[in-house]
Amino acid sequence: MKKSKKLAVILLTLLMLLSLSACSMVDMPVLKAALNFARLNSAHVVPEGELGLKINVPAYGMNMDILFTADGDLDYCADPLQLAGELRIQAMDETIEVLVYGEDRGGDFILDYSVDGAPWENLTLGKTSDIQDSMDKTSDLSISDLIGLGKELGQMFSGFTKAGQEHVNGMSATRYDAVISLRSVLDTEEGRKAFLEGMAKSLNMDAAVLAEKIDLSSLEDMPLSVWLDDASGNIAKVRLDLTPTMQSLFASGLLDALLASETGLEEVDFSLELSAMDLALSFSQYDSVGTIERPRISGAVGGAEEPADSPVNTDSALSIGSGWMGTVSIANHAGQGSIENGDYEVWAVLDQSGGRPYFEIYDAEDAHSSEAAPIMSFWAALEGDCIRPEIDPDEPWDAWLLNIQLDKKAEDELIFTLEDGVLSASYFYYDADRREACDMSFLLAPEA
Repeated sequence: MKKSKKLAVILLTLLMLLSLSACSMVDMPVLKAALNFARLNSAHVVPEGELGLKINVPAYGMNMDILFTADGDLDYCADPLQLAGELRIQAMDETIEVLVYGEDRGGDFILDYSVDGAPWENLTLGKTSDIQDSMDKTSDLSISDLIGLGKELGQMFSGFTKAGQEHVNGMSATRYDAVISLRSVLDTEEGRKAFLEGMAKSLNMDAAVLAEKIDLSSLEDMPLSVWLDDASGNIAKVRLDLTPTMQSLFASGLLDALLASETGLEEVDFSLELSAMDLALSFSQYDSVGTIERPRISGAVGGAEEPADSPVNTDSALSIGSGWMGTVSIANHAGQGSIENGDYEVWAVLDQSGGRPYFEIYDAEDAHSSEAAPIMSFWAALEGDCIRPEIDPDEPWDAWLLNIQLDKKAEDELIFTLEDGVLSASYFYYDADRREACDMSFLLAPEA
């Protein structure tokens, strides 16, 4: 699901930023634990998150509260810098499973992710050297350095207050609470730059454009809690309550506009309200995580396991005359039309007519050999491992999906990509005449 994928990546990025900055606590006895934490080379991380939204789309008669919850299991190593594991996101009785694997490639720290068994995609979290330099500088700090840092940043933090004992990971731990004043953080050039760049990357925006759209002076403070393991003194858990901060961002209308743009609802009366957002990370297996390996994808088309080491001949797989079979998944349906959420079996063919390639999908086996009409059809441009629609605005009847004619935007939005033998695409379907919308995800494998 395209939008679910984007949400998963945003949540995952926020969790990553939190985990990589968890060593910035600056108060006694928390600073001692922070110093020890910064010197760890590996740890097992359990992320947890919650995002509550109230969505109102009068044109569709939609007025609902949606609660997204997230949890997972991740293994982290500082040298060499690696991350691997799984993140699970639950919403509206559905679960999205995201496999992640991060490593250095060519000097960049690349995070690969696979959503619900789909082929791997990736995003760049930054220069590996920059991340490691930041971590090395922190791990080289002394207690006196941290005390000095605490004095320098004193106006940004309320100071940690001992809140009492609780249980974390089955162990007794003491909780310390503090408040981060974002307005004070953003008064510094370095703090402002870090905040804008981190938020811009999460929202897939330019930092300069983001700075123009939000009022940083209106950002609310951010509550922070840290749990210290009573036996070892290590940081057992870190929690950030982002609700007040994100609500102040929502007040600008920025995120409403972003979501409307992502879903193609710019012309529709649309409102969005955030009710809750918090993130937490729990830690265990300090310096005892073994070898970190890329998770294996299971549950691909047909439920088959990801091939071990058998390379795919993409030149022959993505060729004229090839047949495909798999599923189209429909989710998040809205409107009064007859489309229903679910997974449907489909067949596809990449062929040519008059020397011009075309790509079609049918809801019945071998239907392309008869007079049956395809549920999707377009003239195709073959670009490496991708099939891209070629839309002629003067002949819109030559490209369609279900009840809509595809327009030029489909050339950038409906792209089928071949990876590890699986042809996949995601598309937000919107029928203006019927006022009907849904997310569509295609997963196709070559016919035997």
